[in-house]
This record gives sequence, structure tokens and C-alpha cells, in this order.
Amino acid sequence: MTISKPLFSAVRAALRHLHDPIALRANPLVRQLDLQAAVDPCARLRRLLTDEIEAMEPEQSVPSHSRAWRTYEVLLYRYLEETPQQQVADQLGIGVRHLRREEHHAIEVLAHRIAPLLGDLAPEPVATDEQTLAPVEDGRDVVEDNLQWLNKAASTTPVDLSRQLRSVVDLLSTLADRYDVELVLDDQGAAHIVRSQPVVVRQIMVNLLTLAIRASSGGRIAVDLVSSCGEERIEIAAGRGAPLGPLTDAETQSLSLSRQLAESIGASVSEPVVGHPSATRLTFEAEQPVSVLVIDDNEDAHELLKRFVSGTRYRLVATSSPAEVERLAAEIAAQVILIDVMMPEIDGWQLLARLQSDPQTANTPVVVCTILPQEELAISLGAAAYLHKPFSRATLLRALDACTRS
Repeated sequence: MTISKPLFSAVRAALRHLHDPIALRANPLVRQLDLQAAVDPCARLRRLLTDEIEAMEPEQSVPSHSRAWRTYEVLLYRYLEETPQQQVADQLGIGVRHLRREEHHAIEVLAHRIAPLLGDLAPEPVATDEQTLAPVEDGRDVVEDNLQWLNKAASTTPVDLSRQLRSVVDLLSTLADRYDVELVLDDQGAAHIVRSQPVVVRQIMVNLLTLAIRASSGGRIAVDLVSSCGEERIEIAAGRGAPLGPLTDAETQSLSLSRQLAESIGASVSEPVVGHPSATRLTFEAEQPVSVLVIDDNEDAHELLKRFVSGTRYRLVATSSPAEVERLAAEIAAQVILIDVMMPEIDGWQLLARLQSDPQTANTPVVVCTILPQEELAISLGAAAYLHKPFSRATLLRALDACTRS
């Protein structure tokens, strides 16, 4: 089956804006897949694409170096997990240019899977990124209506500003090249966690950096992440570009929209500094870290869990010794405890009973992790959650979020 250019463009746009309900709602796939009548068309489209990608995971018997695995991993890392290009390229052991070719192939494969669902309908042309990001021209009422819809549709979760910003810089690299702008992100790899709406945060970043790029032709834009006094700030400073004249109506509208978006999530956008192509600051209230204690006799599991929570608000301390539980729980003021069931000295059920009988840990949520199919038993014995091994990063984070939700 030959994939048409409109279908390829629609699938690519949906993947690039998979967590952006405003962009997804405008994607022609919503109509072509007859999703308009759904309670949340964006969530339905996102779920459909996610299910199709997950269904592409090869069997374990398929060689890890096969094209099938490469295609699945590209879609998983780049679009479901929003991992930046350079990081995915490094992980796969290929160059960025090679990765771009792999992305094109992976999107074609996904489009082939979706095409039969469209029947004889062909998707309409998809707006370019610049058209998608163009300011709203239908008045303040339209903007407010979209903000109200977005606040209902988007959920509030921990957001790693560093990871989001890397993804946005990656997204805008082509636009920066077009304006001959050097876009530099000063990212030391540390997590900068806030509790907010990822979709809104991303759209504000895109708007502000697009403004900066267009105002800095031939110049350089420095983007810094700063933690200070309970705040997380994104500071954009542009220089060496064309002198800044009065903002155009479109630029004023885009800046105003960014400010409204920020206010809707409790953040703030500073005014541009006169005399610079662009100088803005996006400020959030910092998310407080959550301490997690892990008891598992397998040290490889410790490393895996630490990788899973990397870049989140969770700070994990692991031990192989159940005898250290009480001391470590007090030392780190554990807010969640994860325990394995099958351990040599004491099994997890005994440890769970011990934790519940200790006044120090009696009210601390405990997550039971095991290869045993014993969810009902775990919950009946007082566990706050149950994870069946092996589990994914997303599954772990959902459990931790549920345990710490106020």
C-alpha cells in the first residue's frame, strides 16, 4: 500500500503534538477517524496512536538488531516518551541524520497501520508548525474558550522543565536554521520539577522561543534553567541579532497568549526587555521532591528504578537489607515505600505487616512489587498499590503519583 503525502503529514503532525490537545483537535485524523463525537477526541486519537505503536512491539524472539525493533524503539522513544533526538540517537548508536531517516520510515510504517481505518477517505493537508503556532485572530473570547477547554482536558502532573525544554528546542531546530539562529540550551542534566499541565507548559515554551527566533535572525539565543527561592525559571536571552523594533500585532498577540496560558496554570511570563531581540522569563513554583525508599535484594532492580525516576520529582534510596528499613525511612523521611516480596531474609508480606505496626511508618503508603499474581492479597493486607514485575516506567510513576496525590 502506498502512503499518500497528506496521510504521512497528518500522522507525523499527530506524533509531534501527541500531548498537545489544541494541535491534536485540529488534526485531520480526528475527522477522518470519525472521532468528533467522542467525549474527548484528542484523548481518543492519542490512545489510538499509542495502542498502534505498542502493538508494533516485536516478540522477544525477534533479534534486537532487527528493523522491526528499530522502528518500534524510534516511535516509542521519540514520540511516546518525547526523548530528544540526540539522546535517542546516542541510545541507538546512530547519528542524528540517520535517526531522522529512521523516524521517516517509522512514521510510514505507522501510517500503513492506520490507513485501513480511514476507509476511502484521504486526510486533508496538515498545517505547518508555523501555521499551528500562529496567534489566534478571532478575538479574546476564542482564546478564553480554548483556555477553558484546555484546563478541562489537560491534567496536572509533575513536569520536568529540563526534559520539556530539550524537546521543544529539538522541535524548533529547523525554524532556527531557517533564521540562521544559534539556539543554545544551558542544561546541566539536573531535573527541574514543577507540578503543572505539560501541554500548556510546552505550548508556552514554543511560543516564547518562536518569538525569540524570529526576532534574532543571524543571532544567538541562550536558554537557561534556574532554580531559586522555591521557584523554577526559564530565562531566554537573545543577542547579536537584528535590532528589536516595535512588536508587530501578531507578535503582541502571541506574547499575550503566552501570558494568558501561563496565568491559567499559576505561572508568569515577564515583559520583553526593550533593546533586545527578545528577553523573557517564564517562572513556576517549584515542585517539592518526594522521597521513596526501596527494599529489594536485587541490586540490578535498584539501578532500574533509579533510571525510571530520573528526571522526576521522586528521590529514590534503595537497600537490599530489610533490617535497615526503619532507620532509612526515618533518615530520608520516606513518603512512599516500595518492597519486593521474594527476599531471602524476610518476605514482603512480613515486612508489610512490620511497617504497618510501626508508628513511624504506619501511615506511609507501601507499594508491593512482585512477580507473583497477588494484587488482591497485597491490597487486602494494606498495600497502597501493587506492581506486577516486570513493569514499565509509566506504570511505576502512575503508582507513585497515586500514592502521593493529595
